[in-house]
Amino acid sequence: MVFYISFVAGAISAVFIIPLVYSVVKAFLGIGPSGEVQVAPPIQEIIHTDGGQYRSEENYAPKLTGKLLYWFCNFLSTPFGRKWVLEKLMRKNHLFDSRKRYLPEAATFYPTPPFVPFPEESVREDGRNEKEEIETLMYSSAHKNSSDSDGFVFPTILDYLDSYRSGRVTPAVVAERIIESIHASDSLSPPLRAFVQWNETEIRKQALESTRRYSEKDNIRPLEGVPVGVKENIQTKPYITRVGCGFIPIAAQTIANEEESEVVVKLRQAGAVIIGVTNLHEIGIGGTGSNVNDLHLTARNPYDTDRYPGGCSSGSAAAVASGLVPMALG
Repeated sequence: MVFYISFVAGAISAVFIIPLVYSVVKAFLGIGPSGEVQVAPPIQEIIHTDGGQYRSEENYAPKLTGKLLYWFCNFLSTPFGRKWVLEKLMRKNHLFDSRKRYLPEAATFYPTPPFVPFPEESVREDGRNEKEEIETLMYSSAHKNSSDSDGFVFPTILDYLDSYRSGRVTPAVVAERIIESIHASDSLSPPLRAFVQWNETEIRKQALESTRRYSEKDNIRPLEGVPVGVKENIQTKPYITRVGCGFIPIAAQTIANEEESEVVVKLRQAGAVIIGVTNLHEIGIGGTGSNVNDLHLTARNPYDTDRYPGGCSSGSAAAVASGLVPMALG
């Protein structure tokens, strides 16, 4: 009986192990390609010719699925697998080449559109400037206040501005409520995780400046005091642009942005209060919003925390849908 069980177990193991060993050995020895990868020539060659010609290079890697793939990945996570198998496969498939290759051209799209500087103050034919035009659009009768609507709604940008202008509430008070709400949302089980980086001191500083402007009627800007979230893949001071990743080197994680994206600069110039940066699908590659690394966790759908909010701008969607902010960049 023992012999029979051992024989069966050995046969089953052989069925899985022999193809695994064969695939690895085949990849190591370079016995035929398991697929092809297209390697593009330098961008300037493509631009200045009638069309770029691609060349194919052999790509050696074991073809594995199911249990074989599971066991192989576990093996690669061992010290021996990382050193003697994974590294060799990566070298054989040219995955280290990009570290040695110099790319003379800047990362961009071709052809580049002509740059036309936007004037500091745009004046229409009727004599109104840009700021007056925005004011007209925001306060026209065509925009209905959310308090006049039936059903479950959150305050809109216009609601915030109306409340600030009337003195019913100040940006400073709103900022404190948002800070409390973010903490409360991340204390839930599971946590909402709409915002992944925020700085209470920075939030209060912006809100106090907007409060002062309303109090003194000092150059009140179009979005003065309106809370806004910004996706983590958009450079925003003083936060780290981690792009939803947990594998950025430790040194990089301690360096906050010294520059900002133009869209964030424009929001600040318009008076918006940047609350922080929002969660996203890891690396921004995906449509669900799934993110399992410890620095982020997955943002939840505020209406059903067992569901995704969608992606890849999951945190921005959750922040607006939960009422934390009326506006977020995604």
